[in-house]
Amino acid sequence: MSSSSPSPRPRPRIRLRSALIGVAALSAAAAAPALAAFTLDGSIANVPGNLQPASEPSVVLGSLKGHGNARVPWVAQVEPNAGGGPTQVFVEKLAGGQFSLQGESLNFNPAEHVTHPDIDFAGTNFSVPWTAWEEDAGGVSQIFASRFLPNADLSNGVWEINGALRGSVTSPGTQRGPSLNFNPDKGADAPRVHGGSLQANGTPAPWVIWKEEASAPGIGEQIFVTKGVKDSQPGPAQKGSFTWHIQGADRGTTPAQAAQLGPTLNVQISPTIDAEHPDITFTGKDSTVPWAVWYEEPNNLPAGTEPAAPNNQRVFAAKFVPDAALGDRGGRWVPVGNGTTCAFQAGGEDPAACALNKDANANAENPNVAAGSLNPANPTVPWVAWHESTGTAPAKIFVSRLIPAQNVFQIFPGPNADGSLNADPAQSADEPDLFFEGDVLHVTWKETVAGGKLHAFARTFTPGANGAGGTWSAAEDLQVDPTQDAGNPGIGAFGGSPFVTWAEGTGDPTAGHTILKHDPATEQAQTLAPTAITATSAHLNGAAAGDPGVFAASFEVTDPTGTRTVGAGDVTHNAPDPSQSFGVDLTGLAPNSIVKVRAKLATALGTIAGPEQDFVTAGSGAAGAVGLPPTPQQVGVKAAGPQVHRVRVAFKLGRTWKVTIKAHRGTRTGRVAASLTKKFHKGRNVAFLNIRGSGRFVITITPRAGAKRQTVVRTVRI
Repeated sequence: MSSSSPSPRPRPRIRLRSALIGVAALSAAAAAPALAAFTLDGSIANVPGNLQPASEPSVVLGSLKGHGNARVPWVAQVEPNAGGGPTQVFVEKLAGGQFSLQGESLNFNPAEHVTHPDIDFAGTNFSVPWTAWEEDAGGVSQIFASRFLPNADLSNGVWEINGALRGSVTSPGTQRGPSLNFNPDKGADAPRVHGGSLQANGTPAPWVIWKEEASAPGIGEQIFVTKGVKDSQPGPAQKGSFTWHIQGADRGTTPAQAAQLGPTLNVQISPTIDAEHPDITFTGKDSTVPWAVWYEEPNNLPAGTEPAAPNNQRVFAAKFVPDAALGDRGGRWVPVGNGTTCAFQAGGEDPAACALNKDANANAENPNVAAGSLNPANPTVPWVAWHESTGTAPAKIFVSRLIPAQNVFQIFPGPNADGSLNADPAQSADEPDLFFEGDVLHVTWKETVAGGKLHAFARTFTPGANGAGGTWSAAEDLQVDPTQDAGNPGIGAFGGSPFVTWAEGTGDPTAGHTILKHDPATEQAQTLAPTAITATSAHLNGAAAGDPGVFAASFEVTDPTGTRTVGAGDVTHNAPDPSQSFGVDLTGLAPNSIVKVRAKLATALGTIAGPEQDFVTAGSGAAGAVGLPPTPQQVGVKAAGPQVHRVRVAFKLGRTWKVTIKAHRGTRTGRVAASLTKKFHKGRNVAFLNIRGSGRFVITITPRAGAKRQTVVRTVRI
């Protein structure tokens, strides 16, 4: 293959966006009630004011402030400029119900066409968007990546391409730009980017996976992974401050071939096998374990011939195992499959043991991977979705996940009798994507419907307690215009709402309108009573209740100094728990102060506020200090009168304080029949409530701003 004039390559199959959290046993339960109706976000997500057809959208939910803050959808897509011409990579953000273009075109050379954009967040606390894509440079397709540099007010920013400037190996005068390619003279495409770190609590770096023509003569296309490393002193032959370090050990059937081939992930190193459609994620207790997936297929079949076993299309997965002896190559990629004999080899590995296919003889394509666990007590593991078919039978969507104890993959049954997720098992489906929010699994794909059009679909799996059992929702047809085809569906989630993006239109890849929809969540923020109250501090308590999801929690605090927001980080409300508590220590308070607190949960669509709670800080010990509310003591109640009963309430306070006294019918939470609030003096006090009617009444005596435990309860029968 000539580097200056690379041989034509077939259009790569479209890749999708994936992500996050998993493990567990389950039951293949019958379908649950359908998802709530997905809601269209905006009108279309094409660049505002640009009527050119858009395609290949990728979505991630993130925040320029990082985790612990509201995360909103960011969509990367391919679209020509308004006047036409070569396709460009554009990124939009949805906030406040409106799409806004973030920066300008990301192209290294705006005169070149681009394809396969992908977006994710890396950097400190996952606060930096990164986008990777494919673009020609010097006549050979290269992989490029840019990071977003926001303005000071975070309202917008610019994209900075990163990497060492590289030239052709065989023609030094030909420039390839800041390419990520293993060999810039070999064509590369289908990149995916994911933020992650090999160290717990480390700063996430951008990791990029792609496929590339082999550098060794006569070998098929290979999978490579690189990691972005920040350079404190970038050189003049570098764009941005990041360089790229290829990850993995060189492999080949001979040492000479390995030196040429490089750190390929391919299971089959063969002239007649190509690797396609890679994806990458991070799993484990602290999300420190990279996993890659892809599929391999024969490249020597006559046109129109379907692959067949033993040379069928097969899905593979590999785990990155660090090895300090490999230096900046980091470690090696160890394959894991359905068979226990799948193992790393310097040359070719065992495709039969290492494949993930449900049917070993079927053709499996277009995998994506997400990290997840149905049991929140367990570390996350890789979950993989792909489509699989045999002969002319309809293609089915299947999901598999790693079983750590056996170090093998196992099919996770879908709701259909054959274990698939298709809305209609009699129709073909393709391009699945999956995402975990907490312990809830979301899956999307495209599927043929009556009339022959391809529509976007989604399902959700909600587990039972501790990951046992669970139910699949009914599949929902998401299509906006049923007369168009859907392409490249991808999914993300935050705040209990999954967001799905896809292109609706015509062609391959599907080009037209970029659509974004979400499934609305119902969630409540609960403000609970503060604890550990001192003169200058307290522990604030809240809870997320309602639909499960991941939220950014905070408290609105008002005291004599003003109102401020105190962040409590992310809170993950897992199914089927009715609620999930959260809290944060509050300091810097003044003694003897009334403090008002309100719990809040930030979602991708806005902020949910809970009811207000107030408390009083303890006294300083100085003369005249008031301190905590007094708890009523020596309480007695007595009723008198034939119809309107005058109930006498006697109690003792340790200091002068405002107190609310209420009479509830039947129970402590029953209807209030009478109440009064007034300031009572230190010592013995008597108050009267006029109550009409008869029966059992519960009297509550509550000091203002007192903790729940300071409410005294008595019962009187009239």
